[in-house]
Amino acid sequence: MRRLIIAVAVALGTLAGAPVSAGTVHTPACARDLAGAETSLRKTLVRIQTAEKAGQEPMCAAFRDHADVVARAREVFSRCATDRDREVDVGQMDREILRTKFVIVRQCQGQEPKPATAAAASSS
Repeated sequence: MRRLIIAVAVALGTLAGAPVSAGTVHTPACARDLAGAETSLRKTLVRIQTAEKAGQEPMCAAFRDHADVVARAREVFSRCATDRDREVDVGQMDREILRTKFVIVRQCQGQEPKPATAAAASSS
């Protein structure tokens, strides 16, 4: 488990360490969204590192939250980054989402909550 957390930390460090202005769409909305995505990525890294010491349930919750944060950040980078920066950043986020899903499947069996939309659809 420790190696998986280190891999996530390295990936997040790469994502969150990228300068927000390099290869971006120059609009106020993108500047704001990219800065927000970077902040969210940094916060999720801290949460994962903290949850590691708190046990499996908090760790699984942190990884599920992390997957959501990275997916939202991916959308922002897909929309606001350009050229090679976009390709690299979105590719890193795609890999991070897959890596996080792997951790969730491997470490959090039986703890995966149903998405709200799936639960609502199945009760209809």
